[in-house]
Order: sequence, then C-alpha cells, then structure tokens
Amino acid sequence: PDRSGFGAFFDTLVSRIPGVGSLYQSIDEMSGLLLDSDTDSFQEVKLVEFPERGSYAFAFLTADTPDVVLDSVGEEEMVTVFLPMAPNPVMGGHLLSLPIDRVHDVDLSVEEGMEAVMTTGVAVDDSVREDIPDGAAGETA
Repeated sequence: PDRSGFGAFFDTLVSRIPGVGSLYQSIDEMSGLLLDSDTDSFQEVKLVEFPERGSYAFAFLTADTPDVVLDSVGEEEMVTVFLPMAPNPVMGGHLLSLPIDRVHDVDLSVEEGMEAVMTTGVAVDDSVREDIPDGAAGETA
C-alpha cells in the first residue's frame, strides 16, 4: 500500500528490525492484497471440502494448478485456492491445490466471500445460505 509521512517512516523503521522486518513486510503485502477491493488476485469464491470430506470452507480461486503439481499427484485437473483464516485473513491461511471434484461453485462475489470470512459467517444472509450444500452453512438459531 502507498503510504506517506508517518506511515512510510513506520514501515521503514519496522522493516529494518532483524527477523521482524521480513515478516512485517509479508503481512503488510498480504493485508493490502486482501483488503484492496480493486484486486483481481482472487477470481471467484468457491466452497472446498476442508479439512475433510463433508466439511466445507470458503476459499478463493487464485490460479490453475501448475503442471508440476498435476504430474506429481497424478491428477488431470486441479485448481489452486487460498483458504483464509477467519476472522483475520491477513494473519494467514492455506494455499491448496485440489482436485476439481473437491471444489464447488458458490454464488458469492469475492467481496461477499471476504466479508463472510471476516465476520465468521455472520454476514452471509439467509438467501445465500439456501444455495450452500446441505450442512455447509451450519445450523442457524
């Protein structure tokens, strides 16, 4: 992110601290990527079976899986998704390359998906929950 004044000074100061600087820069870049509403980095929202079959999580399609991964695991078609940690996706997540049969379409924009993650699912309204496979949305009170 572009910063001036104190923000730029703080970034420079923190980035020079051994061990902390590289971590800070990585988190700063990821937060800019995740919070920038104009980003094209995430193509669409998907539901993926994670951490096990029958359990679903929101993920963001990032790219086609490289051939080297396809060849290594013996799959013909896979996608790569970023599965952020809720409620603070800036702090990390999982980069997954999954067989296409473990990835499901969901009718949410990238912004709606990110909002759902950051609000731990509270922002997903009832009309959207009806479109999620049975059991994926959890019980509502």
